[in-house]
Amino acid sequence: MPVVDNVAIMGGGIMGRGIGQTLLQNGYSVTIRDIEEEVLEETKERMINGSYGLERAVEGGYLTEAEMGDALNRLTLTTDIEEAVDGADFVLEAVTEDLNIKGQVFQDLDELTDDIPLFTNTSGFSITGLSNAVEDSSRVAGTHFFSPVPVMDFVEIIRGPATDDEVIELAEAVIDDIGKERVTITDDPHHYGFIVNRCWAAMREEARKVVREGIATEEQVNLAMREGRNLPVGPLEGPGLGEEWD
Repeated sequence: MPVVDNVAIMGGGIMGRGIGQTLLQNGYSVTIRDIEEEVLEETKERMINGSYGLERAVEGGYLTEAEMGDALNRLTLTTDIEEAVDGADFVLEAVTEDLNIKGQVFQDLDELTDDIPLFTNTSGFSITGLSNAVEDSSRVAGTHFFSPVPVMDFVEIIRGPATDDEVIELAEAVIDDIGKERVTITDDPHHYGFIVNRCWAAMREEARKVVREGIATEEQVNLAMREGRNLPVGPLEGPGLGEEWD
């Protein structure tokens, strides 16, 4: 894989900080950009002291204090998008799941970057549509992480119709390097969601139908699916389509 040292992340929320923390723990230098200083302050605080933060990793024996310090030394937080992308080997967009906001971010990135890969962490917006905001759509792909990123071991990589093979290979190599399982799939611009969210949404809708028909209560559906199918949560108590765990 090409040498990757520096990663720029757009968005310091739940997903941005989780992806950033995971990359930091695996030796990457990370710059996280958000539009508000207050968000960036919370980003660092939760990255260190959150439920799945670096302090917990130290307490659990996954990191040493020295390794945590080294990781934080490789973290940069900024509100300046030009500073964020300067020297980046690739950019990963992880802003709120709003198509207009994501589209604007990609337009901004198109003006500020030339040929580096641009990845989106969308839960299910069309990669095809988002890549239309970039002049060279061959450098755009999806990398859908799951929350909480530091402990969830799966990523969906999504190829748009014009995505270059080298962009996909880079994504696959990075996901392998940080120790997560992955699948690489083809974008479907006619549906929201990829594998996981489309299947999850279908199960939730069928569960709602069972309740509407008076067959069972929500509590019974959740209990049945937890115990009968060994799900960690029932279909009517987990996050909805496009939502993430905090």
